[in-house]
Amino acid sequence: NREKIVCLIQIPYHSSRFSPFKYEMSRWASMRLLFSIFILLNTSCFAPIYYIYYKEKSMKAVVIFCRWFVGILFIFSGLIKLNDPLGFSYKLDEYFSAAVLGLEFLQPFALPMAIFVVIFEVVLGIMLLLGFQKKFTIWSILLMIVFFTFLTFYSAYFDKVTDCGCFGDAIPLTPWQSFYKDIVLLVMILILFFNMDNLSSTFTKAKSSLIILVATIICFIIAYYVLMHLPILDFRAYKIFFLY
Repeated sequence: NREKIVCLIQIPYHSSRFSPFKYEMSRWASMRLLFSIFILLNTSCFAPIYYIYYKEKSMKAVVIFCRWFVGILFIFSGLIKLNDPLGFSYKLDEYFSAAVLGLEFLQPFALPMAIFVVIFEVVLGIMLLLGFQKKFTIWSILLMIVFFTFLTFYSAYFDKVTDCGCFGDAIPLTPWQSFYKDIVLLVMILILFFNMDNLSSTFTKAKSSLIILVATIICFIIAYYVLMHLPILDFRAYKIFFLY
C-alpha cells in the first residue's frame, strides 16, 4: 500500500502532462492573457478620450485654417474695392435701382455706403486675424456674408447684375461664381461661429486696438486719395498709362 501511495504521488509529477516545461509555458500564456486583457481594458477606457483629443486637435486646425483664409480674403477683397470706391458705388447704385432691388431712395448714398462697406470689410478681416472682439467680429462677418449670399443668388437666379463687384475689376466673377464663393465662405464662417472658444487673441487688447485704429485711419487716407485722384492700381481694360 505504501508503494502504491508513493506511486500515486510521483506519477502526476513525472507525467508529461504536468512536466515543469509545460507548467512554465502555461505561466507565460497566462501572463500574455493578462497583458492582453490589460491592453483591451486600457483601449476601451481611453479610446473615447483619445478620440475626443484628436478630434479637438483636428478641429482646432480647421478653425485656424478658416480663420486665416476668411480674414485674408476679407482684407484682400476690401482693399481691392477700396482701391476704387467710386466704381464700387456704381455697383451699389445698380443694385439699388428699380430694375434690381427697387431701393431708389438709397442711390444718393451709394458712395458713402461703398466707402463704409469696404473699410469695414478690411477692419473685420484684421480683427478676425487678431482675435479681437470675437463675438462682434464673427457676428458681423456672418451677417455680411449672409446678406451678400442672398444678393448674389438673387442676381444670378433672376439675371439682374452680370458682375457682383466682389473683387472689383481685378477679378471679374459671374453671379453664379460669386454665389458659390459665398457658400464656401458661409460654411467656413459657420465653423468659426460654432468654435469661437478656439479663437485666441494674437496680441493684448491695447495693442490690437491700436493696430485696428491705425488700419482704419490708413483706409480712410487711401479712400480720400483715390477719390481725389485715380485708383492706385487701375485694373480696368482701358486704364490710363504714360509713355516715356
